Parts: sequence; structure tokens; C-alpha cells
Amino acid sequence: MALDRSKIPQGREPDPFIFPQWQEFTLINGLTVVILPDRRFPQISYRLMIPSGATRDGRQSGLTSLTSELLSRGTKTKSSSEIAELTESIGGRLSTGSQWDASFGFISSLSKYKEKSLGLLAESILHPAFNDEDIQFLIDQRLNNLLMSRDSTSFLASFAMGCTLFPDHPFELPINGTPQSLKSFNRPAILQHYKKWIQPCASILIVLGDVDPDQILPGIEASFAEWKPMPWESYEFPIMPLIKKNQVVVVDKPDAVQSSIRVAHHGVSRKNPDMPAIIVMNTILGGYFGSRLNMNLREEKGFTYGVRSVFTERIFPGYFAVATDVRNEVTGDAVKEIFHEIRGMQKELIDFKTLENVRNFLVGRFPSDFETTDQLSQALMELKLYGFDENYFSRLRNQISRVTAEQVLDAARKYLNPDNAIVVVGGKASEVAPQLSQFGDVTLFESELI
Repeated sequence: MALDRSKIPQGREPDPFIFPQWQEFTLINGLTVVILPDRRFPQISYRLMIPSGATRDGRQSGLTSLTSELLSRGTKTKSSSEIAELTESIGGRLSTGSQWDASFGFISSLSKYKEKSLGLLAESILHPAFNDEDIQFLIDQRLNNLLMSRDSTSFLASFAMGCTLFPDHPFELPINGTPQSLKSFNRPAILQHYKKWIQPCASILIVLGDVDPDQILPGIEASFAEWKPMPWESYEFPIMPLIKKNQVVVVDKPDAVQSSIRVAHHGVSRKNPDMPAIIVMNTILGGYFGSRLNMNLREEKGFTYGVRSVFTERIFPGYFAVATDVRNEVTGDAVKEIFHEIRGMQKELIDFKTLENVRNFLVGRFPSDFETTDQLSQALMELKLYGFDENYFSRLRNQISRVTAEQVLDAARKYLNPDNAIVVVGGKASEVAPQLSQFGDVTLFESELI
């Protein structure tokens, strides 16, 4: 029988998604070890998650990020170049860094070199050199990056958004630091931060790949035996600053021919119970190419090449933001359309066809999001960092597939706040500021921290 190509083929029910099972152990020093064998390829990876991220910086923006990056830049017995050569010789890669909620160390290699890669990771975490030349190199590198970023309206808008949305708050300043904070760092400050926050208690080592748990565990215990637990200092997260009315902020870049727009307000934590509906709602609004924002600002109006909306999901509530770049002359019109689409999500039920398409899009992505060892270890880290159980991703997928139009509308009304939002624009103030006065009093953003 000939195919009728005028009709979309009928899809089948997606296969069930089950996250792989792992084994879990706790060492004497408090380090948790999670082992997930995967013998598809002769590879192994170790991902160490330390639950102290950039929220520990206080007013020393960039200190956690700098400290964690230096962990892979040399040990007491090996220079950074020697570490790079050794990593390459075992077919691997080594990296360390941080995010808002945690710091991490990662190494991968061919599985036949699993002892060498484990030893190298342990040495990097337990015996970092923190050489003055490496410290100064990274500081200079970041200062140069910040200097170049000042030419980007996108950077200027994002920087001003953080300062406006989170004044005197850990989320106010960038993870990588400011010129003022970076210039104040030295070896004693970095060493003190390392001793205070790089701890085995509550840290998790995720081992994934071609490995036998019974064979690898003794080596892990021996490699991290020197890592002594220290008492965690109590830490209270500041109360979220309130936004009581719309605010408009412009960061002036006189030579800009386009403006970077951020429409933002406070968001939700990663463990919000309404997360499945929030994910579907945000995807419809601005989370994929067929979103309402993109169809309006890009396809219909031709204002931009693309626009997106996002909820940043952290242990503590982050932010919701719509971000896009447009021509100077349509800046005000673009902001108007952004508010129009946000409020439109709160007015009426989404049609079933759109809802079904978005649910299928999100559910269909799950298998490809967990294909590689990198993706699996990242997902495991997320489970442990946020305290989710082993069925979280399977449950989330099923919940997304059953989100209703009523739940989407409820999520939009609960978690979108167009009347308590900030509008931040990086661009040519003389051209864009007059267009923005309709959204509130316009103030120019000036900061010595940029």
C-alpha cells in the first residue's frame, strides 16, 4: 500500500526509561563512593563532587572558582605541564572547577590505566601546589577575559542583572570574580579557603565505566586515606531581596548597534515540587525553537536570531530570565512582546496540540541525555547533590509526560511574575533608554566592579 505523505506517521509509546543501578560505600573519613559499572567501552571516569560552591565566596567573588581550578594546575611533586603530559599518556583528561552549589574534580582514562588516573585525581585534590606563578597566571587570564567581556553587551546585561536582582547576596557577582576581587587574592587566602571548604565529609566520588567495584574500592580507600575530615563551619544563606515593582536598568555602551535584553525575577529551587509543570511551562514559553517567544520575536517580528527563557535551578532559589539580542531601534518593542508572552501564559489554558508536542519533545530527549559516561556521571552528581533518589529521572520523565494544561497554567501563575520583574538592557543608552520608560523609571547602571 502506498504511503500517504500528507499525513504525519503515528508515533508509538516511548520506551520506559530506567536509570542504571549503582553501588554505594562510605569511607572512614566520610567520603561517599558511588560505583556504576558500564562495560560497553574500555574507559573509566572519576568525578569528585564537593558540596561547597561559589555561594561560599561571600564578598570574595571568584575565590572558590579560582581555588578549585588551581587543583589541576600542579601538585607538590608535579608541575602543571607534567600533569598534562601524564594525563595525555593514559588517554585521559583532567579538570577541576566549581559551580554555585559545588566544586568538582574529574578525570577519565582508558580503563587499563584506572589506578594511574585515580592516583592523579587524588594527588590533585589532596596535595595541590598553589604555586604563586600558577595563581598569577590564572588571575591575569581572568582579568584579560573580563577586559574583553566589557565589549559584550550580553556580558554587561548579565552582570547588571545579577547586581540588580541579588544585591548583597551570594548570587550578586559572577562565579569567576571581578577585577577588584581577583586582584586581592594571594596564596595565603587561597590556601585558607582550600583548607576550610575542600572536605571529604559530604563529598562524593562517582566512578563510572569498565570497572569491578570489589577490585577498585581498596585502591580508592588507599588513595584518599590521607584526606582528613574537618568540622564544617555553619553557614546561613541570606534572605532573598524582594522586588516590589518593575525596575528598568540600562548599562551604557555608546558604540553598540544592538542591545542585550534581560527580563528577570527571582526563581525557584531545584527541589521545587512543581518542577515537572515548570519545565513544560518554560519550554512552551521560551525553552525550545518552537516556543512562543521565539515564534513571536524571531519568526513573526524579525527582531532577533533567537530568544530563550530559563529558570536557573540551584539548591537555593535562583532566577527566571528571558534573554535576547535585538537591534537598537526595536528594543522597546521587543521588551513589550516579552511581557506580552509572559502574561499570555497566565491568561488561558494551552491548546492540547502544543502541550502534546512539548511533552513529547521533552520525553524524547531523555535517552540521548544519558548516553555517554560523561552524561551519566553528571546525572549521578545531580542526584547526590540535590538529594534525589535513584528513581528521580524516571519519575520526572513520567511526570512530564502527564503534565496537564491546568498544571501549566497554574505554574505560570505561581512562578512567572511580570509585575515584579527587572528589565536590564546593555546597549546604547541614548537610543534605548527613551524606549524603555514605558516599563518603569530608567536608571543607568554604573559599577566600579565591571
